[in-house]
Amino acid sequence: MLKRFQVPDDIAVRVDSAAMRQTVDDIFQALGMPAEDAARARRHLAAVDLPTGLDALPGQSWRAETLVAHMHHDKKVRNGKVTFILARGIGNAFIEHDVDLADVETLLAHTIAA
Repeated sequence: MLKRFQVPDDIAVRVDSAAMRQTVDDIFQALGMPAEDAARARRHLAAVDLPTGLDALPGQSWRAETLVAHMHHDKKVRNGKVTFILARGIGNAFIEHDVDLADVETLLAHTIAA
């Protein structure tokens, strides 16, 4: 990683990558991404020190309803709908305006409970 992007150790949050793999794979696959592409994407996120799970911020009490409510504050919200940038596979991204937030909430609740 480039030195200018390194987070100082005194404020860095270190996450065990093995503990996050299944959650990230589940999310990618729930979005329709092939298993191998999901695994590659997850490995890439971990390799560049990006969070790949909710446990990236320890000490938080996650609630699916709260996370979905926060999504409504995203800059991509249009006409009350949350815009998602999704991927069907590597190099196959698309914009989706009609994601059912109940499905997102269910997926997040399952992830939090795991």
